[in-house]
Amino acid sequence: MKQFLSAFASSVALTFISGCATSSPLPPELRYNAPPPGPGVGTIVGYKASALLDYTTLTVLSIDGKRITTGVAEATKPITLRPGAHTIEVQFNRGAWISGTTLRFDAAAGGGYALRHNAGTGFMGAYTHMDFWIINTATQKAVSGVARSPVTVSGGTPTYIPIVL
Repeated sequence: MKQFLSAFASSVALTFISGCATSSPLPPELRYNAPPPGPGVGTIVGYKASALLDYTTLTVLSIDGKRITTGVAEATKPITLRPGAHTIEVQFNRGAWISGTTLRFDAAAGGGYALRHNAGTGFMGAYTHMDFWIINTATQKAVSGVARSPVTVSGGTPTYIPIVL
């Protein structure tokens, strides 16, 4: 019995360790180097809403081909950016539903910007597509074009699980 427990513990430990050993860190040259806050520096922010057993996030994944490393947990944390033309990669997540696209816009010095989205739905409210755009937070006007992207389901078809309280 002691040998069995030892072998079981070793296999569990190796499973966890091997998952970590296969990934490599993102090289510094591929990470977004955000300018420090200050005069002339703008910001862009994502969106996050949560409710009991549900969450929706709209996240900036990269700016000008450089990966943002804050992740979904900090979707509403402003990311600083320099004035000028930018290419922003965005991602929508709601449970198993995922969508994403690339948006382009010109940031003004000191401007504040936010991601926006609108869901297209089909039969029984299932997502069919997602529209994405960027707004100026001061004017609430769009500063990018709208980009449409299909919604995919990660890990298979979402299922309805009734919850009885």
